[in-house]
Amino acid sequence: MIALALRIILHSPLRYLVALLGISVAAGLAFIQLGLYRGFKENASIVVDNTRGEIWVANEYTKNFDFPKIIGSQQYEKVRATPGVAWAHPMLIVFAHWKFLEGERKGEETTVQVVGFEAESGVGEPWNMVAGFPADLKGSGQISIDATMRERLDGAMLGTLAEINGIRVRVAGLSDGIRSFQGNPMVFSDIETARSIGRLRPDDIHYLVVGVEQGAIVEDVLGRLKQLQPTDHIGAYTKGEFSFKAQDYWLRSTGAGTALALAALMGLIVGIVVAG
Repeated sequence: MIALALRIILHSPLRYLVALLGISVAAGLAFIQLGLYRGFKENASIVVDNTRGEIWVANEYTKNFDFPKIIGSQQYEKVRATPGVAWAHPMLIVFAHWKFLEGERKGEETTVQVVGFEAESGVGEPWNMVAGFPADLKGSGQISIDATMRERLDGAMLGTLAEINGIRVRVAGLSDGIRSFQGNPMVFSDIETARSIGRLRPDDIHYLVVGVEQGAIVEDVLGRLKQLQPTDHIGAYTKGEFSFKAQDYWLRSTGAGTALALAALMGLIVGIVVAG
């Protein structure tokens, strides 16, 4: 069989080289699109996937992690008092303007996404730290940025000073690999700093990340939290459900997933045409 195949190939070598090229092009384009799809999908839910806790609680009208709505202190207390809940810690998401105070871009501004978390608990803190520690963000105005976005922030490093929505901040930590779906630099800070940046009220929160008691069944606790929805207008999701909700919004509702699928299909068609 091998000898026969070699005879066929040697009889028309150019034809089979072109066919091989077509197949390679099709496979290469398809894998590129799959890689892009995977990257987009991971970035869409990257904070949810890397935050401790089994359940996420949000305003019932929140459609996507990046665009939350306020839930108040009353809902916070009811969630904490729900049987099976071991702890519940708040988080905030704020889009703001980073103003450069030094360097070549002094006076210019760029958009950043601020993730506020309770530094004392560590729930929602940045990960993959390459400089500094999450605990370094406990002080007012202390922030972390990601090393992959340093160029967007004019080479900011440990000790760099800036203003975010008029609030003076200092870079106290660097992570590696934390990227947002939209491409805006992600900034982590203590929740009080995030509130100041977002000009929010002292009891305003966007999310509650919930840990269940040892031995408790996540689905049972989730069911109890969902019973709060009719009067408190909150939605409760497992970590996996909330992760999918974030991914689904960006990849389906915005058409990004469809665009990548069509691009992969076009790559396949190109490969077939070349092979033909």
